[in-house]
Order: sequence, then structure tokens, then C-alpha cells
Amino acid sequence: MGKIILKVYAVLGQVAGRTLEVDLPEPCSLAEFLRPVAEKHGFADQLFEAPDRLKRSYTVLVNGTSIYYLNGLNTRVQDGDQVVLMAFVTGG
Repeated sequence: MGKIILKVYAVLGQVAGRTLEVDLPEPCSLAEFLRPVAEKHGFADQLFEAPDRLKRSYTVLVNGTSIYYLNGLNTRVQDGDQVVLMAFVTGG
């Protein structure tokens, strides 16, 4: 069994500002990893617009690279990866 480090730099339920070490039984897609974690910690409705789509106000990095430059929520994650959740901040 592997582990993924999940860093949350967004106001998402009780995990805001926290770093979590999450067990990963086997490599999977980012969606397969994130959805259960988000449901467990109560922020799935905040993060996901649909089961396979993030809300536009959030971005995710896998090992320092935006998933928009990878394979979106289909990006594969595996033992030792680092996933970062961030919210876009705007203002003037």
C-alpha cells in the first residue's frame, strides 16, 4: 500500500490549510483518489461541479504540475505523489 501527500491551500471544510497523508491501495486516477477523500472530509460539494469535473474556482497540482497540463482528473497518481488543492484568488 502506498501513500499520497495531500496539501490543501483552499477553504475546504475542516481540512483547510492542512497536509494529509492518505493511503493509496494502488495507482488510480486523480478523480478516483480525490472523490473519496473529499467525501470523507465533507468538501466534495465545494470541490466538484459534477462527478468528473472540478469547480472552476479550484486547481490541482500533481507533483508541482497543474492537471490542466497533464491529463485532468484522469491523471494517474501513485505512491509518493504529492497532490495540492488550491483556490483561485481574485480581487482588485
